Amino acid sequence: MNENRVLLNDVYKRTQLSELRVRLLGSKVQDTALTKHLNILMEAYQGINLQALQLLNQYGFAEKEPGSFEKAALKLRMNKSTRAGSSESAVAQLLLRNSTDNMIAMTQSLKRYENAHPTAHDIAKRLLQIEEANISHLKVYIG
Repeated sequence: MNENRVLLNDVYKRTQLSELRVRLLGSKVQDTALTKHLNILMEAYQGINLQALQLLNQYGFAEKEPGSFEKAALKLRMNKSTRAGSSESAVAQLLLRNSTDNMIAMTQSLKRYENAHPTAHDIAKRLLQIEEANISHLKVYIG
């Protein structure tokens, strides 16, 4: 097992799914400030995703895309979660859960794959920083 491949694919897949989640939930947001934050968050996920992809390619590894079942399940969960209400608070809660899940997974991956290249670690740590900042920003929307 190559630790670089596994760590970078974890980052790649998580940013792909997070980007999809933000896109799905962002379409339900009316608040201008929250919409602006989600656009910035989307760009951050895209940037990390691209860095992970480039490093995977540099190492000669193929990226592991989230499966179509995984994407469809995410869409169903987001639709179900926002069916009862798509207030800013509800959207923020869903995004907070995603950020928390990503932080837990990245922390575990960084420990598990401690021998991965420092650049791969840096990309995973950058995702952690994005999630921490997102959590701080979204707290004001919880009601």
